[in-house]
Amino acid sequence: MRQLMDYLLERCKATDRSVTRIPHWRWVLVSWVVMASASLFDCQLHGQDGSSDTALSKLQGSEVQSIVAAIDALTKEELSQPEIAAQLTLLLNDQRSIPGSFMNRETVSRRAWFRMLELPPSAVPEILRNLESLKEDDFRGIAFEIISRIGNEDRDAYLQVLPYCNKKDVYLRSRALAALSAVGSDSRETVQDVGRHLRDSEPLLRWEALEALEVGNRKDYCEGLLPEIIAMLDDDSDVYVAISDHASYPTKLTGRVAKFLAKTGLTSWEAIVKLMALTEPEHEPNVRIWAAAAICKFVRIGNRPEKLQLIAELMLECTDGDSFGNESAEAIAVLGPRALPLLNDLLRAKTETCSIIRIGLPEAFFAVDPANAVKHSLSLTEDPDDLVKASAIQAFGDRKITDPAVIEAYIRALSDHEDWKYEPATSAVQAIVKVGPAAKSAAPALEKLLEDPKLPKNLRQDIETSLASVRAP
Repeated sequence: MRQLMDYLLERCKATDRSVTRIPHWRWVLVSWVVMASASLFDCQLHGQDGSSDTALSKLQGSEVQSIVAAIDALTKEELSQPEIAAQLTLLLNDQRSIPGSFMNRETVSRRAWFRMLELPPSAVPEILRNLESLKEDDFRGIAFEIISRIGNEDRDAYLQVLPYCNKKDVYLRSRALAALSAVGSDSRETVQDVGRHLRDSEPLLRWEALEALEVGNRKDYCEGLLPEIIAMLDDDSDVYVAISDHASYPTKLTGRVAKFLAKTGLTSWEAIVKLMALTEPEHEPNVRIWAAAAICKFVRIGNRPEKLQLIAELMLECTDGDSFGNESAEAIAVLGPRALPLLNDLLRAKTETCSIIRIGLPEAFFAVDPANAVKHSLSLTEDPDDLVKASAIQAFGDRKITDPAVIEAYIRALSDHEDWKYEPATSAVQAIVKVGPAAKSAAPALEKLLEDPKLPKNLRQDIETSLASVRAP
């Protein structure tokens, strides 16, 4: 599922431009709409363009439908060509609407955007080379967002991105910082450059700086920044998280600071006093969850069992009506074996909590009780919610689980989709690629899925790759 979400992931802007990273599960909800418009339009265009011109010349055409057809038809080989990456970057300027897309809201720019998320890391220099040809800072921000998704460590790219981290436009500055994190190394220099934004005037940039500092082994160089980070536990600022182009909701920066401390294990007794206060009922659930997790990461569980139990209580209280943003399952996964006393609560959560919590349970099981995680998670592949099924399948695939019962779950999932909504089948296809010949019994189901006339082209390519992997000697 993560691969599907990364393919469709975009950074939207709230009205006030204060927008930050969107948790993966929320983007799947948006992705269904995007896939619907993309798939339906793909069906309308199929067979219309009989030109023998190269992919590049088609992308450089003037007709919207021809350009979109060319974008959709790009193969993985073509996406690896520098000139294709360059032209897709220039198409971020094209704000013409696509006829037949969902409510006629999709643009050529957006279609190019989503395909660019499939570009290889080698495309980053081409994106940067064409950056100043983009007409607005918003489009440059999108380009940096793409780099943040596809980029690998690259010193030249790092030096080119760095000046944009100081631009006046908040959206551009935040996306440049995300891109800088992607192409930067786990070095003291990167930590120093990113750490300056802990003092940025915009809460969004302070949030993004924390995310960048959390990457890889950068925490090893963060000791000097710890006083600033701990001071941010007093920062009651809101950061607006976008859930679409026209909707966002506020979340507290204090919760993100507590999450950073929980995930990195960096803290001090001074921080514990502040974290204790943040677990009180007047604070938002996520602030309380991550404050409790940070305490449990730093203090022996036996000394603070009530803080561990608080996370479980907030998890089990979650209902579909008030679930938006509850990250208790992720916090338990961060604690790993420390959270073993909550195993029974996690098992209860499989049937008693909202679907948003259940989506995070497989990763929590693998972190807390890895020896029995497959057994705990297998029933989630039969969950009523497609995204919960997909999360379990992806967790198995990421770990290349080849247990016969898991292979059977992959096979069942291949036929589990409706029209344009291809989860959890998509996650099963990607999982099978990872396990290879061990899933050879899935070949008939893969072949049957290929017969679906509405199958998106990118998924068709993945199925063909999956079939080749299961048939490998």
